[in-house]
Amino acid sequence: IVSGNYFLSTPLYLQSGQLSTCALESLTEIDVLVWDKESALALKQNLPKMYDLELAIMDRLLNWLQDNQIDAICMTAEERYRKMMEVQPEVIQQVPLKYIASLLAIHQDSLSRIRKTLGEK
Repeated sequence: IVSGNYFLSTPLYLQSGQLSTCALESLTEIDVLVWDKESALALKQNLPKMYDLELAIMDRLLNWLQDNQIDAICMTAEERYRKMMEVQPEVIQQVPLKYIASLLAIHQDSLSRIRKTLGEK
């Protein structure tokens, strides 16, 4: 779940031309910038800082993936939900619970129990 001023990309497509197997759905209004592989390559060739930007984005992506994998293994569903509340509180307010439960890899009933428990504390 992405919120705020985040950036989404399909790095495999930009590197190899392989189409993404994912589809995106926006629950709010967003700005979308679409470019093909050739345009991305032209940008990198004509603007040297684009290469640095690409490396920074890839570094951020790899760190995000690693953090999420560690969280999935080491944290309980309640801990992951608490973290989401701290890091992305707007997601809790804007995203339907079924999507949040899916992201946490739990059943919607389990998420309801977690929310009830946290509400009682």
